[in-house]
Amino acid sequence: MHFLEPARADTHLGLKSFSGSALSYQVATASGEASLSLKPIPANITSLKLLIPGMRSLEAVEWTGDDGEVIFLLERASLAEGVRLERQRVGFSLNIAGESLEAIRSGGDLILRDDN
Repeated sequence: MHFLEPARADTHLGLKSFSGSALSYQVATASGEASLSLKPIPANITSLKLLIPGMRSLEAVEWTGDDGEVIFLLERASLAEGVRLERQRVGFSLNIAGESLEAIRSGGDLILRDDN
């Protein structure tokens, strides 16, 4: 079940786990900006978790739909409804659920930016 794919050569992605309703991926990038292509997510998936060990300060998470609509899931310290950001020992864990997952469920481009 791969609903995310790297969209740039320096973005690396690995499926960490999949349960009946939750997906978890690990994301790494050398440039400080991870670019991912998101395929449509089935209705039975209620949670998408991104583990981002290499980023020191996650500044923005931006989704762009195929129709050009842009949604900021994270912009500086502001989180969209249903988004949870947790600092880990190394990097971050980004959880997308609820209203935010519904907004991006149709697929599109997901960009994660480190401010360093």
